[in-house]
Amino acid sequence: MPASYKAAFLKAGEMGIISKKLSKNLALSAGLRNILAHEYEEIDYSIVHKSISLAIRDFTAFIKKLS
Repeated sequence: MPASYKAAFLKAGEMGIISKKLSKNLALSAGLRNILAHEYEEIDYSIVHKSISLAIRDFTAFIKKLS
């Protein structure tokens, strides 16, 4: 059982549920989510802004793959 969202996405890629590329992209999104949710670091809003379209793309692909 993966211990985190990041680990779960990586495991899904290893198991062939989703592509390894998509699993790595989603794992990065999980890391950004943790920074935003838990305020681990100072937030660079320009990075967040750049990440939004990528997150929409990747999570849309994830949903399509699972449906």
